[in-house]
Amino acid sequence: MICDTCQRKKHSDCPENCLISPKINVGSGGMLKKEYINYDALKWERGGLQTDIIGNVESISEIFPSDYFTEIICFHVIEHFRMFNALEVLGDFFRLLKPGGKVVIEGPDILGSYEYLVERKKSPVAYVDMVFGKEADRLKYGKRMVHRSGWTQDIAKSALTKVGFKVTHTGIGMSHGMGPRDFRAEGVKVK
Repeated sequence: MICDTCQRKKHSDCPENCLISPKINVGSGGMLKKEYINYDALKWERGGLQTDIIGNVESISEIFPSDYFTEIICFHVIEHFRMFNALEVLGDFFRLLKPGGKVVIEGPDILGSYEYLVERKKSPVAYVDMVFGKEADRLKYGKRMVHRSGWTQDIAKSALTKVGFKVTHTGIGMSHGMGPRDFRAEGVKVK
């Protein structure tokens, strides 16, 4: 039997509180998390986990009902959208979260990346790869790996606020362990 919420094959494999307090890892890629529903456009397997639901980020609100999740995490995905599309995606996240639900987004900080990659690491090539997306990734995974917008902590805070979130934290991203190269922004749906 397949779980209607997380789509895992056995209910014993479901994330803890899958039905009571569903959480989703949007654009999970290879960063699969046991305690989240892993949602991505491609199938990934790592550490005994795999993508639970395959779908485009832009279609997520067609799959799940409003006020459904208690938490949405989205790491290194939002920069792959033009800003107006990114705001639509964040708006979808707002609708999908239950009141009091939490969103966490992370991505490359365009200013922090310059400081980290060019000034510290002396690698302008790595900075160009970060700004536009690595050529090797584009060739392997397709055009969705192109970066289409630049983000900072302040831009992320503004975007979350625009779609209705109360921002609770902005700072350095933690998911990739690259320090100031990445931003992190957290918000809560207050309604």
